[in-house]
Amino acid sequence: MRIIVAPDKFKGCLTAPQVCDAIAAGIGSARPDATIDLCPVADGGEGTVAALVSATRGRFETRRVTGPLPEMKVDATFGVLGDGATAVVEMSAACGLALLQPEDRNPDATTTFGAGQLLVEAAKLGVTEILWLGDGIEGDDTDGHIDDTVRFVNEDTVLAVVEENVNDVNHELLRTNLNQLNAMRLLNGKQLNIVELPMPDEVVYEDQRLPASYANFYIANKSVIVPTFRCNKDDKALTIIQNCFPSRKVIGIDSTELIWGLGSFHCLSQQEPAVDGDGNL
Repeated sequence: MRIIVAPDKFKGCLTAPQVCDAIAAGIGSARPDATIDLCPVADGGEGTVAALVSATRGRFETRRVTGPLPEMKVDATFGVLGDGATAVVEMSAACGLALLQPEDRNPDATTTFGAGQLLVEAAKLGVTEILWLGDGIEGDDTDGHIDDTVRFVNEDTVLAVVEENVNDVNHELLRTNLNQLNAMRLLNGKQLNIVELPMPDEVVYEDQRLPASYANFYIANKSVIVPTFRCNKDDKALTIIQNCFPSRKVIGIDSTELIWGLGSFHCLSQQEPAVDGDGNL
């Protein structure tokens, strides 16, 4: 028997590779004859670097850089993938909110200089390809989930979310992301094949803009589950995504109520630890 173990992290408890190891140990004790393939995954947020490094048999590098305050120094880690030429850098490793006390969260006093230092350190190692994007969409409660803005659909094609309304707060940041993607090159020198995906109309709950995005789809074996938001862009988005996945059936499911939890089907598919009666993980 061959078993593929592909979990995400248990946030605040275990990293994705640690979850893989724990599951593999349990399977191995019950079925010592089983062949176990470990494939830690992530949703584009916290844990993505660890998952990619593990999956490609890469390595971690740690450097001391400037933190989110100019006078602060932090030990920040980035990943070098198994090809030795691709680096994965989490901006939050150098300047994330978690590194600051609540009273220090002042945009007039903080800096992202340390993130640039990490890029320089990656280049010193001979890394030739760094794919770097900036902010997430309005309403994102993290430093910017990539699965709300850009999704790879094959090795050289991405779906890039765009906002056509120039007066929408997402227009400029998504236009910046698109320009950055157009300037990127793959290891073979090719430009990315970029397919633009519209943003839905804004979804607001109790005066809060929610991070509604068609890009937060979930890819299953024979289908792609896409969030829809009761707007006239739903059908257009489904058609675009279907064209990117000709061998899978694209299914749209209303996510208007679900997005109140600040994520949709891709975020929802990520594992969470069980909690006992006393509230312990």
